[in-house]
Amino acid sequence: EQGSAGAAFLLARLYADGIGTPADPAKSLASYERCAELGNGNASIQLGLIHQTGSGGIEGANRQEARTWFERAIEQGAVRGHYHLALLLDAKPALLAPDRQLAVEQLFAAANAGVLEAQDRLGSWYRDGRHVYPDLLAARAWFERAAGQGSPTSMINLALMLERGQGGAPDLAAAFALYQRAANAGHPVAHFHLARL
Repeated sequence: EQGSAGAAFLLARLYADGIGTPADPAKSLASYERCAELGNGNASIQLGLIHQTGSGGIEGANRQEARTWFERAIEQGAVRGHYHLALLLDAKPALLAPDRQLAVEQLFAAANAGVLEAQDRLGSWYRDGRHVYPDLLAARAWFERAAGQGSPTSMINLALMLERGQGGAPDLAAAFALYQRAANAGHPVAHFHLARL
């Protein structure tokens, strides 16, 4: 009530999850909106996700509204807004060239800002040639960057490339070590790959 964006964000989470009070999506939504008005980019991201999925106190998904909130989050300095905008654009059924370019630019912005999920996704896009020309060396570089910062998913993706010799000579020992690190971090798929290898 005294204008704390942090308090408004936490209150929105409490209403969303029903912690200390019955769950109330409408009150959660109102608190996120208040928080976003106070300049909190994370609240704008939450509002974007709510409108993207059509949950959390609204009726039906609205991609354009989600995009507006993600763009607002970026303006408010929330780097994860770039990542969510890239995913929103990538999920369009028929992605035109300008939106493909924008999706790549947004993913690069998030990856360069240190968002691990964006680094892993960018590695996947280079590996698969999605919206960019296939480049296995670039894919490995992005997976290495995220894996080096503790991303279990990137450890697995990098290990698969090392195992298959994609972007360089096969290295089963290094692949095994990466699977082991990811398994120790609690990723269940890593256990499968360890057993298989």
